[in-house]
Amino acid sequence: MDIEGAIEPDRFVFLHGHYDSWEVGVGDNGTGNACMLEVARVLWQMRGKLRRSVRIARWPGHSTGRHGGSTWYLNAHAADFAKRCIVQMNCDSPGCRLATDYSAITMMPETVEAVTALVERVTGQKPAPKRPNRSSDYTFYNIGISGAFMASSMMPGVEVEKQRLASRRGLRRQHCVAYRGRHMEVADRGVLSKDIALYLEAVLSFANAAALPFDFRAAVNEISGVVDAYVRAAGHRLDLGPVARALEELGGKVAAFHKSVAEGKIPSRTANEAMRELSRALVPLNYARDGPYEQDPPVTLPPVPLLSVAAI
Repeated sequence: MDIEGAIEPDRFVFLHGHYDSWEVGVGDNGTGNACMLEVARVLWQMRGKLRRSVRIARWPGHSTGRHGGSTWYLNAHAADFAKRCIVQMNCDSPGCRLATDYSAITMMPETVEAVTALVERVTGQKPAPKRPNRSSDYTFYNIGISGAFMASSMMPGVEVEKQRLASRRGLRRQHCVAYRGRHMEVADRGVLSKDIALYLEAVLSFANAAALPFDFRAAVNEISGVVDAYVRAAGHRLDLGPVARALEELGGKVAAFHKSVAEGKIPSRTANEAMRELSRALVPLNYARDGPYEQDPPVTLPPVPLLSVAAI
């Protein structure tokens, strides 16, 4: 579904999720589909007030195909995404019973400031950022699209222990996929309402901001810290000094850019195009091995994966 923006219809925010599941599917991902449908309904009603467009998509092949549905979708629309998509947000397993914890949210570094603020506004909780892994249809690394969110609300650890909800995967997944009750015992109307509000706020924050709420200083800082660690690990075996120096120079330029944006010295459209280009360059550097129109295997890679061999 495409909801066209009124001012910059050629750029879009992408909200997505899967509709297949291993078991009963209400919490993973029936609630996610309900969340996206409600966000779509609200956005359609206010479409004349949207600055940018919003695209919402669902697909199969997540649980049963290791993200085959999202991979096919991106392959079919790669050029469009490379040109027009500004950010992607995944909606997986919101609205589950007892899931009241927003203390950790998946975010790429350039989204941390904006996403942290909006989660705190909606939920009253300040989340810690989690580095995205190669799950929940995070299929967009190679093409260079920044992103945030996988799951949103989670069960607090103490509640998991109390209810003995540990799944066969252990306590790593603290949402309702671990709860083996009847269908409607899995979902919770109140939690789902809050998660819908959270996703709606997130989409609107990126769709309507005059200047996109990215901070690529954080992305450069993260990559620089990883490269510094690789420099130390490699020692005399591999000279990564030029890479570290180039990142230091880039960091200075990106800092100057964001300062000029904050001071209004760069028109918002010009700044947004520069941030789109930064995303296309820095996201693959931090998360991908293969080229922009290829797909890495559906396994989580180390940071700055092309240089990770230096740490072996």
